[in-house]
Amino acid sequence: MIPNLSAYINKTILVCIPALAEDGKCRPFTLVAIEMIGLWLEGPVLEERYLTHQHRDSAARDWKFFVPYSHLACVAMPTATATSVATATSSGSRVQAISAPEAKQDAKGAASTKPKPPKTKRG
Repeated sequence: MIPNLSAYINKTILVCIPALAEDGKCRPFTLVAIEMIGLWLEGPVLEERYLTHQHRDSAARDWKFFVPYSHLACVAMPTATATSVATATSSGSRVQAISAPEAKQDAKGAASTKPKPPKTKRG
């Protein structure tokens, strides 16, 4: 199941912003808000990178930064593990399992489960 990003507002998520670090690693940020074209994030890494020393020293301010989706390489957040799913199932929660392979869709959006014939080499 794909997590709903709005469930993580005011929580820490991991985000990779290539302009901040060339190592391609995700860094922790607080997700403040979600917009159509980007995320509002808060964190000391953003303050250090984008604010002057004068602005960072202002203790009366919490800085929030808007980062367009085009500047994000990755967003990661924790999800339920197999252990937590098993615990939730045993406590009475319902969990939907997928028993058959997912059907692929063709160009017109119609579902198709028919396998493709193997490719052969012509000599």
